[in-house]
Amino acid sequence: MKEIFTRLSGASSLRGILLLLAVAVCFPPAGVFAQSNILDLRLLEVDDGGDRTYHNVIYSHSFGDSRFSLEAFYLFLPQFDDYEEPGLGVGYKALSLGDVEVSLIGYLASAPDDDYFEPAVLVIDGAGRWTWSVFLLRYLPLSSAGIEQWLVDPAEIQVRVKGPLSVGLSAYLYRPQGGDWLRKVGPKISVEDRLGATEIALRDVNQGGGYELQLRRILLF
Repeated sequence: MKEIFTRLSGASSLRGILLLLAVAVCFPPAGVFAQSNILDLRLLEVDDGGDRTYHNVIYSHSFGDSRFSLEAFYLFLPQFDDYEEPGLGVGYKALSLGDVEVSLIGYLASAPDDDYFEPAVLVIDGAGRWTWSVFLLRYLPLSSAGIEQWLVDPAEIQVRVKGPLSVGLSAYLYRPQGGDWLRKVGPKISVEDRLGATEIALRDVNQGGGYELQLRRILLF
């Protein structure tokens, strides 16, 4: 955590503010909020050479019976010159069809190249033996310094095998404007507990070959 705050000295004003707020929101003191929070910790992702490639902390707080939610994230990509992207946003649960829920999210984020408005759609079916989810996000730069981008992180489907154990398929897709799609696709294992779930995914990477291993912890509180 100390390392994150140290980097603020070289950040732009907006980026520094967003970074401070995103860290504060993603790591709230115990007891600050009621039992309506999701903390998605993409703790570690390494390639087959042992190099770290991706870290992400995502936080969502729902306001009681309201359809609105507070959203925040902190993305860190070590292999791209320690790329950092903090973001804050507001979500709205737009539609419920049986067990399927559709939420719309609007983020304001600050990346090293530019500040971005990032509209997103989350579709999730979390009930039953079979569950699935898709998160689609669009990067829209706020100046000519940035570029438009598409991100799907993740698209997943899984089936409960026995007790808390589920297995499935996980995919990550990313494409910058004018570039090719980066795809990571592979199997995943999920084990639920009273606090949430622990997941491991092993995904094949289409660019450069090889695979990446991701450790993920989801907390509900």
